[in-house]
Amino acid sequence: MTSVVLLTGATGFVGRQVLRSLGDRDALVRVVVREGKQRQLKALDFIEKIVTTTDLFAEAWCRLFYLHGEGEDARRLVPYLRAKLIAGEPAELTSGKQIRDYLDVRDAGR
Repeated sequence: MTSVVLLTGATGFVGRQVLRSLGDRDALVRVVVREGKQRQLKALDFIEKIVTTTDLFAEAWCRLFYLHGEGEDARRLVPYLRAKLIAGEPAELTSGKQIRDYLDVRDAGR
C-alpha cells in the first residue's frame, strides 16, 4: 500500500518547496489549497488529489518563521538587502538588536 502525504498550502511560499521535495522523493501527495489556487498547480503525476477549501487554517496549520528564498515578496528583509547591495545603496535598518535565525525556504521544504 502506498502512503499518501497531506500537504496544505501547496501553492504558497513554503508549500511550493515542500511539494517539489515530496515529488523528488516519489511521494504521493494530496494537496489542500484555497479555492481558486488549484489552477496554480502544475499537472504533476505525484499529486493524488487536490482538495479545495475556503478556510485553509480550519483544515490544518503550521507556521515556520524567518524564511527567505525563491518566491519571496520583494518587500521582505533579504530581498530588500540584496537589492540595496546590488544597487550600491545604503540599506535603512533598525538598531539591530533583534535576533533572527533565517532559513532558506528550499531547506524548509526538505
